[in-house]
Amino acid sequence: MKHLSLFFMLFVCCIYQSSSQGFPLNDIFTQYHAITFSSNDSDNFILDQVQSFNDLKRIVKSECPFSIYNAEHLNDIVPLNVFNPIYGLHNQEPWADTVLQEINGTFSIDTVVKNWYAYYNKSSADSTTAFFIIPGTGTHSGWQIASGNPYDYHNIPMPIRNKCLQYGDVYTYVKPNEDFRSIWKDAGATYYMKLDYGYFTPYTDFFGFNWAANMQIECTAAIKCLKLKYNKVIVLGLSNGGIPALIAGLEGGADGINCASGTSVVDYDGFPLNNFENPYFYDMYKQYGLDSLKLKISNSNAYFLFSFGDNDCCSNAYEYNTHSLQDTFATLNHPCHIDFTYNFSGHHFPIAYLDTFITKVKLDTCSSPSPVNFIPPIEEAIHIYPNPAKDILHIQSASDDVKSVQVYALNGEQILFEKYSNPIRETSVQLPSLAPGTYIVNVVTRKKHSAKIISLSN
Repeated sequence: MKHLSLFFMLFVCCIYQSSSQGFPLNDIFTQYHAITFSSNDSDNFILDQVQSFNDLKRIVKSECPFSIYNAEHLNDIVPLNVFNPIYGLHNQEPWADTVLQEINGTFSIDTVVKNWYAYYNKSSADSTTAFFIIPGTGTHSGWQIASGNPYDYHNIPMPIRNKCLQYGDVYTYVKPNEDFRSIWKDAGATYYMKLDYGYFTPYTDFFGFNWAANMQIECTAAIKCLKLKYNKVIVLGLSNGGIPALIAGLEGGADGINCASGTSVVDYDGFPLNNFENPYFYDMYKQYGLDSLKLKISNSNAYFLFSFGDNDCCSNAYEYNTHSLQDTFATLNHPCHIDFTYNFSGHHFPIAYLDTFITKVKLDTCSSPSPVNFIPPIEEAIHIYPNPAKDILHIQSASDDVKSVQVYALNGEQILFEKYSNPIRETSVQLPSLAPGTYIVNVVTRKKHSAKIISLSN
């Protein structure tokens, strides 16, 4: 027991004294300040709140009061229909003002009342739909998205904010210790540094209030709050924001979810990235294993879009080349609600496909008695015949290998699933005994997911 106590003492000392910037954590209270969230003077928003090490601990704790245990009970979140504008307008550089609107919303969980924060862009086209964007890895990525910076990877080939504004209001999530929520170090000149995650996340994790857990709780709460205000809520998350978007969207009741380059069958416990920003994501998402995700998606009425681009890396490249996640989800009794797209290059949002996806969500096309007009047209290079058919379908692909063929009834029931271990260009499918009527044929190739309506006759 003495050895165990000594271990914890040494561990705490390491957390307090180790630093990638060369000074001990218990000294930084003389150099760090906290940004106010409510100053009416945008040129005077750095407050001398940190006068002792206990002040610094209090501010970090107030930013991240929740634990992984709380994040495992997202149903306990109670959203409030309260949206407050924040008047200390500034971007990620403390000396530069911006026209971006900053807001917060309010929720409670486990008797704790807390805020979530976002940049807000109002649409001139539609006030009934809200988009909630969760940024990926990067410093001040929320501002990069909300400002439409064309050089940031979230905004290639066009600002994701601009695409969404065509369909509704846009809320870009601001993570703890990011953007205008950052805890700043005054370096004595016109230069500021954010409280390093080498301090922030080890401290929160060791004392039980976890950075990633707070992010997940806030995102889920934000979606629940937006659902009180809007008819439709669509969540988009890229890269490191992909799996939080998927989980928060599922638990928060979103109408549409785009998990962009954010998860894979090879890391089904969640996005595995351990980096400066979120070294604790991996452990937090273990409760959302692949079987759990499949069950939640099957029981959800939301629309899902999984996207993977060419020339990406790691597990995203694996998914682009193998379509393994798509093959796994092909067995779900939910075909109309799940889309996969691979028709773009790079680590970006699937801009070219978002119009189709957003339209499906807004019109709830899978609940339509006649979904024919909303199914993505099949490429001319893939031929399915005859149509009408009786008991056999012939499928030919001129330019890409066929990996699998599925046949569904219009109510979403899967009728047939054929998977080919060795992808082929031509195949024939023996249909089971089916009632005459209209059916959907999904053809999965190496690069895309295509669909076509067919009729079965006697």
